[in-house]
Amino acid sequence: MNQYANGRVANGGDKIVWIGGDTSGQVGVLYDLDDEKGKMAAMQSYDPVVQCDQCLHIDDVLSVARVGEIEQQLHNARAEIRRMKCALIAVPERRKTIMQMLRLGK
Repeated sequence: MNQYANGRVANGGDKIVWIGGDTSGQVGVLYDLDDEKGKMAAMQSYDPVVQCDQCLHIDDVLSVARVGEIEQQLHNARAEIRRMKCALIAVPERRKTIMQMLRLGK
């Protein structure tokens, strides 16, 4: 059974990112699977032979990118919470209004 570097099953027609070899980072389509190797149709004049365990499925690469975006949003939300906490401390007369906003989710 052909598997990618992260253990996912490799199938012909999968979009992949090659993470091993001289031209690491190339994106292409996996085809002609034999044992643990297959060819990658890349945007080149030749199709390199790649080790499946040196590749990742494109969906797995994209999910890591999405996690990075979510982490950035979480970081921004935490910064906003810190800013609001500072506002509570700095301006006591606004405390009631800010607490009401927090309860309403605004």
